[in-house]
Amino acid sequence: ENACVVTVRATPRQRTVTASVLGTVVSALGALPGATGVSPESASILVELQPAISARYRSTAQVAFSDPGDCDRVRAEALCDLLSAVSEERPLALLLDDLHWWDQNSRTVMAHVIERMAQQQILVVTASRPGEAELRTEASGRAIELTPLDQTAVRELVSSLGDCDDTAAIDRLAAGLHRASAGVPLLVFEALRLGLARGWLDLDRGQWKCAELVVFLDHLHPESLLNERLRVLSSAQRDLLLLAALAERPIDAATMAALGGRRGVDDLIELERHGMLRSSPLGWLISHDTIAENVIGLAGPAAQRSAHQRLGEMQLIASPDNAALKTAMEHFCEARDLDQQRAVA
Repeated sequence: ENACVVTVRATPRQRTVTASVLGTVVSALGALPGATGVSPESASILVELQPAISARYRSTAQVAFSDPGDCDRVRAEALCDLLSAVSEERPLALLLDDLHWWDQNSRTVMAHVIERMAQQQILVVTASRPGEAELRTEASGRAIELTPLDQTAVRELVSSLGDCDDTAAIDRLAAGLHRASAGVPLLVFEALRLGLARGWLDLDRGQWKCAELVVFLDHLHPESLLNERLRVLSSAQRDLLLLAALAERPIDAATMAALGGRRGVDDLIELERHGMLRSSPLGWLISHDTIAENVIGLAGPAAQRSAHQRLGEMQLIASPDNAALKTAMEHFCEARDLDQQRAVA
């Protein structure tokens, strides 16, 4: 009831930056009550992982490591110290999302941390796509596999959104959705949104109407389902989605609207209605990582380069601090790399 819940999400770019996700973890935990109760040695390590929190820890010394194994051990000890300090104030639930985007060093260190903290009043929940990204240790408890929906579950999902007098039509709709989505809930919803946007389906006052069901089913292709949804959007809306996808962090409402130009606010509202963007207290975010991947995949190198350039310039204008400067340089480097790839091609 009185527990503190902290969620840490990774981003695609962090896969290639050593210890980058550890820095994100430190940033999230370092803002909590009790975080300053760590030892001076731990404080130095935490600041090394996330310089943006240096204001919270006074006079921390520079840290140098000669052996990579020693580096991992000391980082794990510092994180354990931080988790202990924070959990002494309140029980802590730490949710680590998108492990498939974690860099290997962050995964290794966090595995050590989880094992060492097994007896503390801390719940650690990790989430990842199936495969090698899963993080399991000797301290791991229950593993929950989220299996795809079967056709019956897809039908129940459709029926939960609205009724339909034509039972056979709903059965055919559920079968088509299941085939096209492979039971992935996100793709089921995206298929329904596509049908509604194109006028092939209608959901009015809790009632499904499937007058163009045959046409809808003919357009359901598993490999291009999300891309079809994206093509319904205007070019300006796709540009905003690309900016949100490449930013990999919230963009405040005023900046996002300005980036969208004359119809910026209207386009943001429309994208939220379509389920592509979501608004949070920190700003606008892409609603799902799969959408981000498809948006980036549809955009060519020139569009990606332009978006990175705009995001870098936005960071320099929005804030002059070191964290903003670092983010701006990352975007400028991405734009430069895309330029070099285009020159080679």
